[in-house]
Amino acid sequence: MQSIRTAAAVRQMEQRAVAQGVPLAELMARAGAGAAQCILQHWGDRPGHILILCGKGNNGGDGFVAAAYFARHGRTVDVLRVDGAPAAELARQAAARLENEKNVRWVAPDELRAENYAVVVDAVYGIGYHGALAKPIAALFRTVNAWPAVRVALDLPSGTECDTGRADPDAFRANATVTFLCRKPVHIHAPGDACCGEVHLLDLGVKPERGADVPAESHLLEAADIAALLPPRRADSNKGTYGRALCVVGSYGMAGAAALAASGALRSGCGLVQLAVPRSVYPLLASAIWEAVYMPVPEKDGHFSPEAVPLLQNEIPSARAMLIGCGMTACADTERFTVQLLSQAKIPAVVDADGINVLAAHKDILRARTAATVLTPHPGEMARLTGRSVAEIQANRTSAAQAFAREHSVVLVLKGHHTVVAAPDGRVCICPTGNSGMAKGGSGDLLAGIVVSLLAQGSAPFDAACAAVYLHGLAGDLCAAHRTARAMLPSDILHELPAAFAAVEPRSCGSAERTDFVP
Repeated sequence: MQSIRTAAAVRQMEQRAVAQGVPLAELMARAGAGAAQCILQHWGDRPGHILILCGKGNNGGDGFVAAAYFARHGRTVDVLRVDGAPAAELARQAAARLENEKNVRWVAPDELRAENYAVVVDAVYGIGYHGALAKPIAALFRTVNAWPAVRVALDLPSGTECDTGRADPDAFRANATVTFLCRKPVHIHAPGDACCGEVHLLDLGVKPERGADVPAESHLLEAADIAALLPPRRADSNKGTYGRALCVVGSYGMAGAAALAASGALRSGCGLVQLAVPRSVYPLLASAIWEAVYMPVPEKDGHFSPEAVPLLQNEIPSARAMLIGCGMTACADTERFTVQLLSQAKIPAVVDADGINVLAAHKDILRARTAATVLTPHPGEMARLTGRSVAEIQANRTSAAQAFAREHSVVLVLKGHHTVVAAPDGRVCICPTGNSGMAKGGSGDLLAGIVVSLLAQGSAPFDAACAAVYLHGLAGDLCAAHRTARAMLPSDILHELPAAFAAVEPRSCGSAERTDFVP
């Protein structure tokens, strides 16, 4: 997992490096040269000059160092000091060293021509930027943002704020960002992340242990992390080995939500999925999903009746995990049913959709539960849970999820672009997979089914949530690659789940394959 650290934490990492023998001048030299090397590796074959926009601080110093590297490798470099002469001492020294470089030319804004440049490098502002861009700089960025050149930001795009992800309307819009030491919140928080493009991380040779005691805001999930989060598969196993998931889902008119949740659970390795549904919904689902076992229960007007609670209580002891909420419909009977069942169930529970809406008025249940609870709200449901607006939630998704998870002792999955998974102990992971094609009704039901399946197989709640959101998003990305984000459906994502699991698990996972047999 990659650490995501705030500006203050990054400064702490720099101080640790200095204390252990790596001076700031050396860090700047490594940053500028490393960024230039990365740029040449990816875009060095494009014809044209390189333009570097440098500010007055140390980010500008990184740009001056990059300019020297480009020049020494045969590239013609134009350097524009967008805010006057450098003010930081290290930046002044780096700029002075450019005076003798034959391939470096100092330019003024009126000399810039789009057709001259293959690459534009943004080294104007760094992690200390906040507020609004000055008008001349905003105008400059509007100009270069419209050029066909490749645009690369150093550390973060100028005009975006490191810790919040806020972005000036005229912020530099990079095709790629070369960042240093660690990822920053702006790389994953909207709207700033949209200005970053593809993020390339350079550790600058700073050993991980130098930052081990520096707190990370969160961690970015990576494919290499996921296999370790999944329950093991054994050759000498049976369906009982992988648990029973009790899915309490659906209502008349919402059978599709139940079908997607159950299918997600089945496709994610659970030994047995027991589908508890209102009696009127049973015939529809039984003809569509053959692998589940069914428990038709008492209903009222097509939705769950509180009379079903005692029947379900008899089934709960044989289940390892429970899912409640998908497609249940919001009404007074559903509320009473959900409150009673969650209050009495002593097994891990995943709560989604209408179950979350019920909990918005009964949050006391969460801390009273003796088993783990995983909530999977979208921003609107999170707003109802917290009493805050959707805009407030979206303005700082990480802190909103982390605070709720801590206060109510739950694992909180805040769905959306870069889904956030927060644990009661303060851990936070960010999911990099997923796309806009998943913004369709039913995607969340599928995710809830994957989470309950991994819980039933024995994954810890936080691990189950992290693995589920990554695999769900990866399946969505595989789906979008050939169906397009516009045309894909949640049922299409379901069919890509096997490929997503195959992408993260060892090929021999769970096999009894003999390696000593030669035909």
